[in-house]
Amino acid sequence: MAISALCLRVLYGTLNYVPQVAEKQEVALVNYLGQVSNRSDIQRYFERYRPDAAKASVAYTFRTETVAERDDQQTPNVTKGREGNLDADAVLGIGFPIPLVTYNVRGRAPFNASTFTTKNTNEPHSTWLQYVLAKPNPPQVITTSYADEEQSVPYAYAKCVCEGFAELGARRVSVLFGSSDEGVGRNGFCTKNDGVGGEAFLPSSPASCLHVAAVGSTRSFNPELARLMLGRVC
Repeated sequence: MAISALCLRVLYGTLNYVPQVAEKQEVALVNYLGQVSNRSDIQRYFERYRPDAAKASVAYTFRTETVAERDDQQTPNVTKGREGNLDADAVLGIGFPIPLVTYNVRGRAPFNASTFTTKNTNEPHSTWLQYVLAKPNPPQVITTSYADEEQSVPYAYAKCVCEGFAELGARRVSVLFGSSDEGVGRNGFCTKNDGVGGEAFLPSSPASCLHVAAVGSTRSFNPELARLMLGRVC
């Protein structure tokens, strides 16, 4: 079931809230795996669901920073803009007029294959962390919708990345991550990749890091329920 920015603002009590010092705040989102946030698509979303943001042309004024020679392609491309657009729609749809910055990050992280994850789609969080930790004043809130099967991430790399998030937390930055699409694992693929096998619940990374806030999707109202994915979860 689709949900609009208006519904979310009503649900979480921010519909009539006006930030007092929006210009002194900043929220960020991170695009990986070739994704970008397409401005014309975001503007069309605002014209329908957030007219005040459309009138302010916020879709064309938020800042984008490219990391590791990543591009910011703005010509229409369904594959490149799918997740990047949804993320920007959600963040600005709720957070406007707080300024947004998007980071487009190139590359892949180290990888251990598993039954479910056979190709490397692990995001280079370390590359992005080196970039953002060098900033004197990083955004106060940074959100990322991507998640990897934890066992597909080498331990040393996961530990290094988690420590980087701890550094951001020590600088009063709130770091949010999606808790993944598969919950504790995809049905039929909850198998350890330790050479022995065997069934197990499979946590996601970096959501499993103690220094980030893991956010899961929900459905329905009164009561609000965890998202149900029939036939997909162990």
